[in-house]
Amino acid sequence: MNEAPFTKQQKERLYFEQFWKIHSIPGRIEYSDKPDVLIINDDIKLGIELTHLYKVDGDKFNNEQIQNRLRIKVIEKAEALYLRQGGRRIELFIDFDPSHPIKDVKKLANELVDIALKVSHSTQGHQSRSSFPETPELRFLYHNGQSYPDSKWKLSQGHDVPRLAIPRAKELIAQKIEKLPNYQVCDRYWLLLIIDFWDPAQDQELDEWPLSEKISRTPFEKIFIYKSPFNKVIEIPQ
Repeated sequence: MNEAPFTKQQKERLYFEQFWKIHSIPGRIEYSDKPDVLIINDDIKLGIELTHLYKVDGDKFNNEQIQNRLRIKVIEKAEALYLRQGGRRIELFIDFDPSHPIKDVKKLANELVDIALKVSHSTQGHQSRSSFPETPELRFLYHNGQSYPDSKWKLSQGHDVPRLAIPRAKELIAQKIEKLPNYQVCDRYWLLLIIDFWDPAQDQELDEWPLSEKISRTPFEKIFIYKSPFNKVIEIPQ
C-alpha cells in the first residue's frame, strides 16, 4: 500500500525542523499560519515565515513546474498518436530544451510523432542531440533499436544547476514585506527561503550572499536561505 504524499504544510514543517537543528534559539515551537512558525520564549514571540525560492516566478510560463507538466503531456499525446498510426513499439527517451519552452502541446506532439516514425525503424538504435532545427523544443532523443510489447516513452530530462537567483530572492522578500501587515502580531519576524535540491524548479547553487547585493533594512530581523537536504544555511545581510 502506497503512503499518502506529504501535504504542503507537512513538507514545510519538515524543512523547518531540518533548519532548526542548525540554527535554533530557545523557546516553544508552535506551527501556525501567517507566519508559519511561532517560537515563544517567556513573553517574546518570534514569527518565522517560510517560502520556497523558485528560480522563476511560478506564474510564468517558462517555470520548470509548468514546463514539466507540459513535457509529460506532449509525450503521452505523441505516443498515443504514434501507436494509432502503426508505429513500431519502441522505448523512446526524450529530453526537452528549457531555453525553448513548450507553448503548443498539440503541435509539438505531432512533430515528435513525425520524428519518432522516422527513427523507429532503425534496429541499430538511435541517438540524437540538438539535431531538430525545426523542433527546437527537443534537445535529445534515444532508443536502443529494440521493440518491446509493453514499451513506453519516457521523459529523461537533464537539468542545469544555476547560480543563486538573487533577483528572484529579492522579489520574494519584497512580496513578503507587503504581506506582513496581515500577519499576526509578533515581537520579531524572520523569513526563511527554502531551496529543495530534489525539485528542478528550485535547485540552484547556494554560496555566500554577495556583499555587493546587500539589501536595505527590512521588517524581518533575519532572512535566511536554507538548502535541503544538504543542510546549508546562509543569512542575507541587510
